[in-house]
Amino acid sequence: MKSVPFPIIYIDERLAMAHGNTRTVAAIIEGQDSMVVEITDEKQDLEANKECINWCLEKGIFAL
Repeated sequence: MKSVPFPIIYIDERLAMAHGNTRTVAAIIEGQDSMVVEITDEKQDLEANKECINWCLEKGIFAL
């Protein structure tokens, strides 16, 4: 899993995962302490991402 970058995008001047959340959790469970990320400009449904980010912030989730 370390060789496949996790896509990161900018949303409202904040870095966020574009997708790969399940792979991230799997990597953490497997004990990986680092992952390769790549800032990307690929097209995303930013409104859906913003909704997820806002939910996390409301719940006090800032990082895994």
